[in-house]
Amino acid sequence: MQFNRRLVCSASRRIVIVASLIGAMAFQNTPASADNETQRRSLAGIGGVHLHLALDGEDLDANQLTDAALRPDIESILAATGLRLLTPETSAKEPGVPWLFASVALQKSQDSKNYVWSIRLELEQRACLERAPQICGSAATWSSHRFGSVGRRRVQTVRQDLMDAVNEFVAAYLAANPRR
Repeated sequence: MQFNRRLVCSASRRIVIVASLIGAMAFQNTPASADNETQRRSLAGIGGVHLHLALDGEDLDANQLTDAALRPDIESILAATGLRLLTPETSAKEPGVPWLFASVALQKSQDSKNYVWSIRLELEQRACLERAPQICGSAATWSSHRFGSVGRRRVQTVRQDLMDAVNEFVAAYLAANPRR
């Protein structure tokens, strides 16, 4: 099954920003993780992932929330676990077609003194319906979502929250793939 990742990411970004705005009003820097035993088991046997970064919002460059600033750090963390870093083409040849999606959304509040932010990290793999195994598509089998608000002088902490989510993924991956 093919779908337009660009359209999905665009719609997801809008939803994430709106959800972040609402959620940030009620909670400060809230991790919402779905990491559980089932999700961890879905990571067993994965040898590599393609990293896809989706960055959206205001003042990303000024706060070093760019692909050039984030990708090397994330890839370094992933490589240290033994995961191979794949291109879209090599990922398509791997069992399960594993993609790690990292999404960061940053939006100024109306008073311009604060930002609301959202981080979503998901491992997507091919999944097939049990009742009709010939019907397959991409599904998030592991995910973590964090959101909150931060003062304009502390926006750089969003980067650390992203790295915390990546480290959460790494811990789940290592739990499912113990080194021998």
